[in-house]
Amino acid sequence: MHVLCDDVRIAAHARRSKGGPRSTLAGHLPEHCAELGQRSRACWEDRAAAIDPEVLDYVRRVFDQDDALSMLRPVQAIVTHHEKFPPEPERAVAACRRADCCGAYRYETVNRILVQDLDPQPLSSQTGSRHW
Repeated sequence: MHVLCDDVRIAAHARRSKGGPRSTLAGHLPEHCAELGQRSRACWEDRAAAIDPEVLDYVRRVFDQDDALSMLRPVQAIVTHHEKFPPEPERAVAACRRADCCGAYRYETVNRILVQDLDPQPLSSQTGSRHW
């Protein structure tokens, strides 16, 4: 696939063998996003562990949803989001715990829990039935 700007080819991306929505060349990432080119599961687990062991446990369960690295982007979003709020690791832990209790392994869910301030709420027996 070729990327054009004003009819000038500015990049060429090889076709993805398994399809998929995007193919990114590391050199095309903005400097602040270069870390997202890191595709090693161990790298993202190490970063999650630096936040809190419970965040690491949750990230491992997100990764375990699929044998391939198809859950890499959700993990990257969850970890980088939590890294932005280092003074409050207890919120990261609580949000991951709540999402895990609901069987929700997406960034959007963890973010919604934080935005709606549901993380400090006690977990009830109904939490598993997707009551964020």
